[in-house]
Amino acid sequence: MDVETKFDMWVEERENELFEKERFKELGKQEDYIFQTLVFMGRAFQQMSIGFTIADTLNEIPQSIKEEMRDLTRRYHGLQEQIRSLFKGRRINVNAAVLANGKVISAFEYKR
Repeated sequence: MDVETKFDMWVEERENELFEKERFKELGKQEDYIFQTLVFMGRAFQQMSIGFTIADTLNEIPQSIKEEMRDLTRRYHGLQEQIRSLFKGRRINVNAAVLANGKVISAFEYKR
C-alpha cells in the first residue's frame, strides 16, 4: 500500500471518529445534518457552560467580562433555537438523550 493510500485511509478514519458517522448511522441520521449540527452545538454549549460557571465564581475576572459571557450564552442559545425551527414540525426535546449503543451522544431527542 502506497503512502497516499495510507494517508487517505487515515483521513477517512479520523473523519469517521470526529463526525461520529457510525453513531449517526445507527440512529438513521447519517444524512440529517440539522440534527447533527444540534448535537455538536449542544455539546459545545455544555462545555461552554461549565467554563462560564467556573469563571463566574472568580474575583479575578471583571464583571464586564462575566456579562459578556452571559450575553454570549443567550445569543448561542438563540442560534440553537433558530436552527431547531428549521425542523418544521419535527419535535425536539432538549431534556432527553439520544442513545447509540447505550452511550449518550446528545442532549436532544429527535422525532419526525
